[in-house]
Amino acid sequence: MGAKTNKTNKSKKRGKQVKVEEEKSEYYVSGISDGAIKRLARRGGIKRMGREVYSQAREVFLRFINRLVEDSWSYCECARRKTILPIDVVYALRRHGRNLYGYVYDAEVKGYQGITHASDD
Repeated sequence: MGAKTNKTNKSKKRGKQVKVEEEKSEYYVSGISDGAIKRLARRGGIKRMGREVYSQAREVFLRFINRLVEDSWSYCECARRKTILPIDVVYALRRHGRNLYGYVYDAEVKGYQGITHASDD
């Protein structure tokens, strides 16, 4: 005979948290997980974050992307193209003060953008 089990004596589970539903607004980006936001914050030196930070970070990210796409589209329209090229994004980033080095425009290939290396010269 083994040890007796008492099925009526159930203990409460610890660590169970009630999940608060996130507001579904026009700024909600479902493609960016909380873990991705947390990893970005860790790279920036942040140890702990509150629950509200995640929705605010999504809003900031979406505003940044919208501005970047609008400016990239403006550069594309000025060149009378219908396709946004990487150089348009580079110019839009430069306009916002975030230079992205390493991309060049090759006029011989008519629009090929690539990363140049010192050994390619």
